[in-house]
Amino acid sequence: MTYRSISNGTCVEESIHSADAMDMVSVYCPDRDGVMMTHYCASNNQPRMRTRDSGDGGRMVFTFVDVTNLSDPKAGHMKNLVMVFDGKDRLSQEWTWSAGGKDATEIFQYQRAAS
Repeated sequence: MTYRSISNGTCVEESIHSADAMDMVSVYCPDRDGVMMTHYCASNNQPRMRTRDSGDGGRMVFTFVDVTNLSDPKAGHMKNLVMVFDGKDRLSQEWTWSAGGKDATEIFQYQRAAS
């Protein structure tokens, strides 16, 4: 996973690289009193989620706003994201996938690589 500042420092791009070539990108941008994110998913849709929390407390909860390129309302897509920052070197992400009216959650834990 890599992060970089984009759009003249106004947004953060998160690139997820996986061994099975299911690379994905999420872009996080300020939106009034919160943060809007768009997830460019390997399932060929783009869910948008928003939080009203700046993450100052070490936790950000993104809730579903809408999704583009969804083939059917019951087609699989990411629905929610919870990010927990544990100091400056650790991050956990809890993604909720929705398909056929059922939700499944998967947690990912990341640690900053030594440079």
